Amino acid sequence: MRAEPVAALFEQSRVHLVGNFPLLEDQLTQFVPDLDRSRSGSPDRADALLWALTELLVDAGPYAGLLQWYADEAERARAGAAA
Repeated sequence: MRAEPVAALFEQSRVHLVGNFPLLEDQLTQFVPDLDRSRSGSPDRADALLWALTELLVDAGPYAGLLQWYADEAERARAGAAA
């Protein structure tokens, strides 16, 4: 469940990895809800990435709605100026 919002960010091309991270990429591609940690070990790299991106991008801060409103207003102003 915790990976779904982060997976959506990757699918929307809102985040991407820069560089070569074969161990992390292996863990990310094998990360499934019913992962048997006793057989495949801990997905430590994937967990770290999920927690970091959740903290930075997924969890809304107390003024996230207001910040989004300002971003939307700025986009409307740019679109109006370009028209």
